[in-house]
Amino acid sequence: MSKSNDELDSNKIFNFDFYINLFNSKGKNLKGEAEKPNEWTKFFMGCGVSVIGVLILGAVGANFIYYSKLNTDDPTGDDTDESLGTYFPIPKDLNYGVFAGNESTDFGPYESGTDATDVKAGSISLSLFNIPPTGTDSKWMGRWPYSYEMFKDYSDRPNTFFDFKKKKMWIIRTITATYIFWRAILQYIFKAMKYCPGGFKLFLSLIILGVFIFGPGFLVSLVSDNTKIASGGFIGLIVASFYLMSILQIRWEWVYGLGKIFHLVFSIVDMAILSVIGSFMAIAFTIQFILTFIPPFGPFLFNFMGAMEAMHDIKDSLGILYGFFIFGLAKQYLNNAILSGMTLIVAGYILVNINIFRRNVYDWIHSSKKK
Repeated sequence: MSKSNDELDSNKIFNFDFYINLFNSKGKNLKGEAEKPNEWTKFFMGCGVSVIGVLILGAVGANFIYYSKLNTDDPTGDDTDESLGTYFPIPKDLNYGVFAGNESTDFGPYESGTDATDVKAGSISLSLFNIPPTGTDSKWMGRWPYSYEMFKDYSDRPNTFFDFKKKKMWIIRTITATYIFWRAILQYIFKAMKYCPGGFKLFLSLIILGVFIFGPGFLVSLVSDNTKIASGGFIGLIVASFYLMSILQIRWEWVYGLGKIFHLVFSIVDMAILSVIGSFMAIAFTIQFILTFIPPFGPFLFNFMGAMEAMHDIKDSLGILYGFFIFGLAKQYLNNAILSGMTLIVAGYILVNINIFRRNVYDWIHSSKKK
């Protein structure tokens, strides 16, 4: 079945026989190539679509990179300066760096909240977002449901399986611990991204977005052609992490070790509660992810200049990507005589940016040695 002329033919784009013949003939084949027709309309339409696509990729990447540029020394978000902890607040001391324990003191700022009303991004006060555990219980709705009583010790309560008060505290702590887990992961990702060149920052941003949309199967699909990915995998991952946190948050004195697993496996009521709440929580995570990372939300909405500064970090990578699109469109719609001239320009641009990348890596290594 023949392909339409409007479809990009990858075999044609990556066919370099023309250049081999160009060198062998010392340029003599250009005269015949120049007589072949060009589809300028389709070429320029493709260029316009490519510009829009590259700008969208840049905007998505900038929303991630903005957070990687923030101060990482304030994980709890207590300081009055904007930091990574302002948006992804977690307690300072976590088990294995990501897990909140099950003691009343293991939740840090979630017990009493923080009230850094002076923190601003651009000209907008971030206290308006009231991201738990920011804010105080004295505000309207406070930090509901993250109130202090949900995290305190309850040894004074009856040690019974059907204590509704304990069940509610257990569920709230489980929700909080799940948020802490994912926020801690994001903090680690952004800390690592902080030291990456622009191209790697853009690549990591798109990887994170791919995992969010398609789930962890997306990562496997990058190295295997046989793996089928399905949207919604991230939601299942959130629900699974919610189940895990529920095990870690069980505090009943008579439940230890394997007893925790026994409790969750054989407690039909608790499993039903966890399934329902975990599903709602996964939906909330999805909405919050969109409002945090996907334009026009996130930094592009509340700190446009900060987002544009973040995009500045990846402008060279976006330029190389756009150059690749132009090269592919030229191979598809223009004759090889014009393409050979464009190749010299694109190749020169790529070489300049490779040299900039080399210099940035050298400067980073040199500055690291001084520390």
